Amino acid sequence: GMNCYMAVELGATKAVGVEANPKIASAAVRLNAYFAMPCHFIMHDLNEQLPDIGEFDTVFCFSLVAHLRSTDAVVATMKRTAAKVVYFEGHANTTQRDYEYLLNSDNFSTIDLIGHGCDGIHTTTRTRPLFRCEVG
Repeated sequence: GMNCYMAVELGATKAVGVEANPKIASAAVRLNAYFAMPCHFIMHDLNEQLPDIGEFDTVFCFSLVAHLRSTDAVVATMKRTAAKVVYFEGHANTTQRDYEYLLNSDNFSTIDLIGHGCDGIHTTTRTRPLFRCEVG
């Protein structure tokens, strides 16, 4: 939920968070009672294609694909919901080649590696790639 709140604080007019874990989704909804931001949260297993929630200028995908049984549904969901740009974070010690099913010229006009994030909360090692991918 915090990523949704940060997006709104930085200018997004609305944010939709998708979470598979019911405890985390519930916590995000409860936090929004306090923050009162234009954020909406959906509990959904991204192994299944997300029902139509509309199109968004920006879509964030943070280190989730290694937790999926199949990437087909998340790829279809991203292609349907992203109007302009996708920020895609990979898992530790991966490269663009590991995500070729999504990060390719059929899906995006440009794909740029913009940096690396921390591998976890108990380390300063930074090998999680972050890509900025433009649609169209």
